[in-house]
Amino acid sequence: MNVFRLFALGSAILLGPGHASAQVAYSQGLKSAELNWVTSGATGLVQWTDGSQVWRGSGAVARDSRLVYTCAHVIEDRGTMASPGDIRFFRLYHSYNSPDSSTGATPRSYRYFTNYSSYVRSYGGSNSKTYNIDFVILIGYSAFGTPMAYYPGNGGNAIASSKWKYTGGYPTTVEYNRRSGYYLQHRTPYFSTRGTKTYGSYYGFKDMSTGVGNSGGPVWVYDDRRRRWGLAAVLVSGSRTTSGVHVLDSAAQSMGTNAISDANVE
Repeated sequence: MNVFRLFALGSAILLGPGHASAQVAYSQGLKSAELNWVTSGATGLVQWTDGSQVWRGSGAVARDSRLVYTCAHVIEDRGTMASPGDIRFFRLYHSYNSPDSSTGATPRSYRYFTNYSSYVRSYGGSNSKTYNIDFVILIGYSAFGTPMAYYPGNGGNAIASSKWKYTGGYPTTVEYNRRSGYYLQHRTPYFSTRGTKTYGSYYGFKDMSTGVGNSGGPVWVYDDRRRRWGLAAVLVSGSRTTSGVHVLDSAAQSMGTNAISDANVE
C-alpha cells in the first residue's frame, strides 16, 4: 500500500508488471514556475501526524473550493481513521524540506466509505476490494483554494478511454532513479493509455509509474467537449511500472454532493 511513514520506505504491489518491451512513463519533478500552470493551483500535500508517526500523500481541490479529494489510506493507521484536527493540507507546497504544520489548512470533517477500516482488517490494505473504497473527501471550514472541475459522468469511462490524461502529486521515491521525491511536486507526462477495470471502482494502468508514495495523487482527464481538464480519479496504488486509481464513479460523485452540503452547514 502506497502510504509512507516518513523515513521508512514500504509499499505493496497489486497490479503486477507492465509489458517488458514497453517504455514506462515516469513522474518528473516540476519547476516552481510550473506549479500553477500544470495543476491550476489545485494539487497539494496531505499530511497526518499520528503520535510519533507522520503519514503523507497527495490531494487536489476539486469541484468546490472547500473540498480536497484524496484517498483513505493517507489518513488511516491500522484500522484507525485520523481526527480531522490532525490533518493538514498544504496547497502548492514545493520544497526539499517538510512543511511547517502551522501553515497548513485543517479540515473540519471528511467523507469516506465507512466500511473502509473493516475491509483493511479483513482483506488487507493492498487488496482490490479495499482499493475499491479507498477514497476520501476532506471538507474545509473555508476555501482550500481555487477548485478544478471534475470530469462529468462516470470517471471510469474517462479513465478507460484514449483521452489525454496526467497524474500529479508528491512521490516519496521516484522509481526510475530510486531518488527521494522530497516534498517536491511531480507529474507524469501526458498519456492516452486506456485504464483497465480491476475491481469495482479500482482501475489500473500499465507502463505508467507515478513514483512510490504518491497516494491520493489526482488523475486529470481532458474533456474535449468543454475544452478543460477535469478530475476523474485519485491514485491509490503503484509499482515501478504500474499505477492503480480509484475512479470518480456515481458513488464518489454522490459523496462529493453530500460533502458540499456538509460544507454549507455552518
